Amino acid sequence: MRPNGNCGESDIAGLTPVDVTLADDMEAFDMLGPKVREVLNFDMGVRFSASETLKFITGQGVDPKNPKVDAHMASCLRTQNEKILRRLAVIEET
Repeated sequence: MRPNGNCGESDIAGLTPVDVTLADDMEAFDMLGPKVREVLNFDMGVRFSASETLKFITGQGVDPKNPKVDAHMASCLRTQNEKILRRLAVIEET
């Protein structure tokens, strides 16, 4: 099966099915910091769940709107996005 974001099976970290409603994802999105929201909206080559992102951040015991946490998580998401896009490019070529 071809990996396609949070919609199907994949062995790429971050590309797993997510059982979340649109309303829950939108609510979670509003609870994230501005830099993470920007990355999720504009930088990601595949869809990442705001709910799962928020769950990960709060699971670390930190405030997602803390500017340092927000900047660090945005950087981590960008790095993961680059890895995913490189991996997908290799899959597309084969």
